[in-house]
Amino acid sequence: MEQVEEESVCGNGSINTENTAYDDEFSKDPTIELLGGLDLNDLRKDGPGTEFEVSYNETGTPEVKQYFDGEELSKNLNYETQLDDEGSSSGDEDLSPFDRLARKMEDITPDKSGGVYKERLKQGTGMTIPLRSFVKVHYNGYLEYSDEPYDSSRLRNEVQQHQLGGGLEGWDLAISTMKKGELSRFLISPEYAYGNIGCGPRIPGDSRILFEIEVLSFREKAGVDEYYSASREEKRQMPMNVVLKVYLAEKQRGTEFFNRNKFLDALKWYQKAKDVLDNIRLKDEKEEKTQQKELLKICLNLAICSLKLSHSGRAITYCKEALDIEEKNIKALYCYGKALHQLSEFGRAKHYLQRAQKLAPGNQDINKELERLESSVKQFRMTEKDICRRMFAKPSKTEDVNKKSTKESANSKTKTKEHEEKCGDEFQGLVKVRLQAFKDDSHVMEIPFPCGTLSRPEMVCIFETALDMGLDTRIKGEGTPDISIKIMKKQPTSP
Repeated sequence: MEQVEEESVCGNGSINTENTAYDDEFSKDPTIELLGGLDLNDLRKDGPGTEFEVSYNETGTPEVKQYFDGEELSKNLNYETQLDDEGSSSGDEDLSPFDRLARKMEDITPDKSGGVYKERLKQGTGMTIPLRSFVKVHYNGYLEYSDEPYDSSRLRNEVQQHQLGGGLEGWDLAISTMKKGELSRFLISPEYAYGNIGCGPRIPGDSRILFEIEVLSFREKAGVDEYYSASREEKRQMPMNVVLKVYLAEKQRGTEFFNRNKFLDALKWYQKAKDVLDNIRLKDEKEEKTQQKELLKICLNLAICSLKLSHSGRAITYCKEALDIEEKNIKALYCYGKALHQLSEFGRAKHYLQRAQKLAPGNQDINKELERLESSVKQFRMTEKDICRRMFAKPSKTEDVNKKSTKESANSKTKTKEHEEKCGDEFQGLVKVRLQAFKDDSHVMEIPFPCGTLSRPEMVCIFETALDMGLDTRIKGEGTPDISIKIMKKQPTSP
């Protein structure tokens, strides 16, 4: 009699009605199609059994159906499932293939019982997949001592869709440790797979299973999709608990990027989270308190991201919003002062940092920022002093400034004209030293450069030196002495 495979839970714990792989015992015999179906009840009855017809081709031999293409199958073989004495290391010659693999893998079971081992083959990106998420994956499943997969979504060319929490315990645990784009290998014990019963003819009882899983994409929870598919008014009508779920999902994604120093991406996701909170229609005082509490958190996150990106003005905006919610928030005052420090608004920066210091005298971050601020102030004053000294220097020590004769006036004009035609080496050296000191100060992003009555060649010298050092410049005002120059560092980008 031909063997019939019943519908069963297989592979990843989902329902699969196709004969997608062969049991070892029958792996040499490809599947033969029947012309008609079989009644399983007839097979269970005592008696002579049942009759059936097989499909024949033109040569008169049974029609054979190969479920996996031979060339594709060869690409998905896994020789680590078999014994290979040549590749074994000292001390593991007597171990089975899976025991050898386990030595290189990490135990991810909560109680470290060895129920599920993991080995990451390719890093993923973004957040770790939350429970109950809908995931799309490709996978191969292997039994020990068999290099061919007993089940494979790749060989079926069929992406597996699955909701975490609805399949094998080991499968759900494995995927819940992964990220989008990640490729990992998992060795799952029988207790976390099919137990001592197995799964049909393909998976014997007490079998360990090796899965290679690649996460293609995932959708966090149905509520998130529902929120973004709703109209603006529908979003405003959604219950607070649904909106908070969306907010926390976006915030979590932002934190994932922040922890990887992807500050621009983190800023984007934190802003999305804030937008969700801003769109809530509050029903009572309790909901308002919840919203304000979370708004404070997300504004501080946005301010910190902005500081990391040297977006000082944007950081100040978020700090102001945070301080509107909580006037004496230490972190908001600290970030506000730090942003003003970046803008070289030293007096205001000191004001906010001292307010923060008064609330938290022992905070090392605040105290260190005040020390850095004082260093920047000293550096700026030195620059200002040197420029002023250069501005008001006398043309000649022997010249009598009290004489007002026409001859002296004419000589003075001649000297001024000669001075305007050329910028002195001393001035050029001074500009280079001061701009390099500014460039080396990582806590200041822009400084005003005193101009006063500097000549045109001297101002050109400042511009050219700044550009040569990779700095940006901006002119304010028209004509001397109202003109001023602001020197700025280029905005960093997220790595």
